[in-house]
Amino acid sequence: MRTIKRLLVLVTTTLTFSQQVVADDWFMPTPLASVYSALAMSNTQLAWQEMQQTLGQKALDERFWEKTKQIIISRSQCGKQLIGDLPFNQHRHITLIIQKKTNLVHQSYQLKVSLDGVEESTTISLRDQQGRVWISDNTAEPEQGYVELESDSLVYPPMSGFYQLTIGQAIYPIILSSSYEQPWIKVNRSHVASAISIQVPKTLVSCQPANMRWQWFNDKFSMLGNSQPIQLNTANLNSDGYRNTHLPAQPPNHAKWLSAVVSQSEYQGAIKIEYAQRFTFPATIQH
Repeated sequence: MRTIKRLLVLVTTTLTFSQQVVADDWFMPTPLASVYSALAMSNTQLAWQEMQQTLGQKALDERFWEKTKQIIISRSQCGKQLIGDLPFNQHRHITLIIQKKTNLVHQSYQLKVSLDGVEESTTISLRDQQGRVWISDNTAEPEQGYVELESDSLVYPPMSGFYQLTIGQAIYPIILSSSYEQPWIKVNRSHVASAISIQVPKTLVSCQPANMRWQWFNDKFSMLGNSQPIQLNTANLNSDGYRNTHLPAQPPNHAKWLSAVVSQSEYQGAIKIEYAQRFTFPATIQH
């Protein structure tokens, strides 16, 4: 009986090794060959670890790895199954938001890290593969277990590639894309009845569709009421792929600004990453 078990173990090990050799032989010796090999063996977790290691050691043009990253995210419940080796408090939720902010005359970017389920102030930093620090500070004391930390207004967005998000003593490797740089919101200066058009970003398999909403603000840019979903004119698709929107109902009292916000999210293990675009214009534009 023991001999049979040993033979089965030997055969299984040999088959696994043979599959690895065959998979390795399928691909040219490029920096991402180990990632492709892991995907060929349906080992999504290993493929993600290999991609993190590769991009952490050498910056590669996004066009060489973005499609592969999308496949990994799609195969892992939108990235939720990409669990790292670090201990993680399941009651703490971590979100990184990369937001492109535009109005009629200006464009900027802002990063925000939010933590939900924490009990005390903590240090947060985000550093890219070249060592540049994009955000770094201590949070305020939590209010009902929630804290957030925002960067200053940025002229340029963070480049695509490998980053390290540090929260307290824990370091979370993440990979950021630049696909959100493609404009999702367009202003129609000559079409007051439909001042905003939206090109809905493509939804990855296993991920939630993009979130689209209106937000009203007063002159101090404090939000008024709750956000409202953006309704698209489904019967009118422009030649460039944008759909006109139906502006929201009468603005609330003291409304000064109206924002259209489109966001898309993915997970990288413990981290929820949200790419967002915001276009803000005067509330009176619809009158």
